[in-house]
Amino acid sequence: MTGETVRVPARTLCLHGDGAEAADVARDLRRALEAAGVRVAAPDPA
Repeated sequence: MTGETVRVPARTLCLHGDGAEAADVARDLRRALEAAGVRVAAPDPA
């Protein structure tokens, strides 16, 4: 790992976890994404 920023054009993110801290990881990830200016929302129905 170099610490280099990599742009990833993505419309969805799938996060899976069944460990004891899964909900905390998801919550922290959402907060970090929102703090970075990423809009977090449910996908539009097709």
